[in-house]
Amino acid sequence: MRTPRITPARRDALTARVSAWLFAQDPMHTCCVENEAVDEYDAVARYLVDRLAEGDAPAVALHAALAVWFGDEMTDEARLTPLVSSLSELLDAKPVERGDNP
Repeated sequence: MRTPRITPARRDALTARVSAWLFAQDPMHTCCVENEAVDEYDAVARYLVDRLAEGDAPAVALHAALAVWFGDEMTDEARLTPLVSSLSELLDAKPVERGDNP
């Protein structure tokens, strides 16, 4: 998948969407959903979107972001492989939030 162009106007809204997606997926099993820690992945989402804006492919950006925040030893490909297609779908989805215009 080709990384979409991320304009400054779209960055904040996309970061919020990615953070909400990470919260719902809880790829690192932090129990954020059970504990209602909705901001658990905010910093990870910012880093991930920054990597996407720099041109990284979604799979590379996802792995890099999780590795930076949780460590390489905790970020295994088996855990991330199913998430990559879900992230790609999120990035391809038509924006519906105000200010999230590509």
